[in-house]
Amino acid sequence: MLDFLNENAGAIQAISTVILVVITAWYAVTTHKLAVATREQVDAYRRSEQLNRSEAIIRVSQIARDLLQDVDKVARRAIPELVTKMQLPAWQDLRDDLELSAIEIGGVIQRHAEVAAEALREWDLYVRMHTSQADREMWEKAEEQLDIAKKALQMIVDFGDTRL
Repeated sequence: MLDFLNENAGAIQAISTVILVVITAWYAVTTHKLAVATREQVDAYRRSEQLNRSEAIIRVSQIARDLLQDVDKVARRAIPELVTKMQLPAWQDLRDDLELSAIEIGGVIQRHAEVAAEALREWDLYVRMHTSQADREMWEKAEEQLDIAKKALQMIVDFGDTRL
């Protein structure tokens, strides 16, 4: 057997080399296919993230626009029915949804949403703390919070309008 291997060493080495080349080529092709598939997945993920971000911007802008309409009316003149509406759980859920939805966007919009939501919570607290306009100091604090919320909501609406 050793004589056979010694006599045919060149041929055996050539056949082994060809087999290794074929295996290496197969690995190269497979690796290339995996790289292409991974690139396609990454691109699909990025497109999905951009779509999600766009949808989040639309959602946050619409919520901010809805809240801003009420805040703007109350800031100009305290309308009892509107003040009451702004204290209802549904309106407060909308305020909280603004803040949570903005997390998907992040950055400046998230910060504006946090500022607006916090200012609206503070406004609600000040309004609930007094029962008449006689407590002028509380009412002024409530108006300051509305003004802060109004500015933050307007920034969000403006951002949404420029992105869409």
